[in-house]
Amino acid sequence: MNTGDFVMSLAEEFDLDRASSKQLVTMVFEHLRSCILEHGKVTITDFGSFVTRFKNKRTVANNLNIPGQQDDVQVPARLTLKFRPGKQLRLLLVEEGQTLYGDADEEEDDNDEA
Repeated sequence: MNTGDFVMSLAEEFDLDRASSKQLVTMVFEHLRSCILEHGKVTITDFGSFVTRFKNKRTVANNLNIPGQQDDVQVPARLTLKFRPGKQLRLLLVEEGQTLYGDADEEEDDNDEA
């Protein structure tokens, strides 16, 4: 689902016109973005937390083995964003995963018997 799909889904679910739905989505995410940058963390109960983290400059191995490229690559320091789902969302994801994919262990056992 992309932004346009999300806007349309919101409009249909809450009986809004597309323009109002788009404006609402834009305002919420702009505010979320500014709060994350200002505070470093935003927690939405039962949904999850957006947390910024600073990663120091580091050297990583270049495993592409492209001729003429250096073996190690310098990755600059940067600010990253991590999303941590809340308990309710994690539980919903587990339930949905079991519904969609069944029990992965059972599938592996079936393959072992063949």
